[in-house]
Amino acid sequence: MSSNSNDVKVALKIQHYKTVPFEPGSWNVDAKSLMAKLGAKPPAMFQKVCPTQMLMVQGVSLEISFGGDAKTAFDQDYKKTVQGGGGISVFGFRIGASGSSSEENESHGNTWDSSSGVLTINAENSRGSANVLAVMGEIVSA
Repeated sequence: MSSNSNDVKVALKIQHYKTVPFEPGSWNVDAKSLMAKLGAKPPAMFQKVCPTQMLMVQGVSLEISFGGDAKTAFDQDYKKTVQGGGGISVFGFRIGASGSSSEENESHGNTWDSSSGVLTINAENSRGSANVLAVMGEIVSA
């Protein structure tokens, strides 16, 4: 595979998205006062984050473009693996066989265009469902 970072480009596409705020209730723990009471002194490299909202998405797809030596190498690997009955995972999106002995169906749709060097992965979405793509928050200081 090519070591040139310009040979691989990834585009994340989303059809619908919405941020959903978390509304603290009685379950919410005041992390600042709790850490002060406990005298907790975790290593300085660990930042504590309080979740404030999440990013919900539907209709996620990835478009990965290969160029140069990466295009040739991926084309060979794709044909050998996926078209040969195996599977691969790209950023957690499985395509091809699942690797399970009890079921061998794809989890996501995909198309590989060897002439242009573009792999498109369309995340499987059940009707009326969404995926959590990110959880966002505020850094909590003790």
